[in-house]
Amino acid sequence: MQYIPGVDRLTLPRLRCEMKITRRNLLKWFAALSALVIGTAVWGRTCLKNKTLSQGLGPFYPDKGDPLFPIRESLDLSLPIIKANDNDLTHVKGLKGKAGLARVASGQIIYLRGNCLDENSQPIPGATILLWQASSTGKYNHKGDEANIEFTDPGSGNKIMRQHDPFFQYWGHAITDAKGAYNFKTIIPGYYPADLRNSWFRPPHLHFIVQADGFSQFVTQTYFKGEKILNNAWIQELNKRDYVLRDHGCREDQDRLIVEYKDDPSGKIKDGLLGQFDFRLKT
Repeated sequence: MQYIPGVDRLTLPRLRCEMKITRRNLLKWFAALSALVIGTAVWGRTCLKNKTLSQGLGPFYPDKGDPLFPIRESLDLSLPIIKANDNDLTHVKGLKGKAGLARVASGQIIYLRGNCLDENSQPIPGATILLWQASSTGKYNHKGDEANIEFTDPGSGNKIMRQHDPFFQYWGHAITDAKGAYNFKTIIPGYYPADLRNSWFRPPHLHFIVQADGFSQFVTQTYFKGEKILNNAWIQELNKRDYVLRDHGCREDQDRLIVEYKDDPSGKIKDGLLGQFDFRLKT
């Protein structure tokens, strides 16, 4: 699996994973990143004001024909497949397991809530937020995700199999309410090797596209932290060295994409951890 930082299939729809990531290119990217971070620390010129940092779309956006196992909760074929599912990715409506029992996805359950806001912190109602991600073992439901299905965990030395989860929804969408609020229920995806030769593993992350009237289509990714997240220490190490998360922008903006998940302070959520994240758009 090769992942190209900053590549956006909205503009390069069929680039996918054909470009090879070489050690030389990675070193170039890392050098550029270091210069950017150092420059930002000194001058502070590249930090954003009241806007969320964008991130590349990645090669596994579920376009029509891309999913290995198409999942469509809505039978309205006029909807693109990513809009045909709801905002709860932990189960697929109507899908039953053995003995006719409903089944849920494997993995640690999380809830993500927040608002979609403009640069003046005013709510953006009616915005569509698209979410897609890998399973708990780091496998995308995508025909292009076929490399490094089995790999060795660099910490434990155990073999990890990236597997398809038939009870996981993989993608879905939410529409913001009158106050600009949205919410998702999903699981923490697994980490996976982007370039084994250079020991680069992508940390667990969620992909988003935000579409709202009067605003350009916005693409980003969010990441994970939290004392109650399984393997949190290892995830933080991956966050520190991820070439996508650290590809551009100042460190402060990058770190805002790392969402902290913890117990719901209200006590209402019993089956998972809660994270808060606002999408801030500029016209």
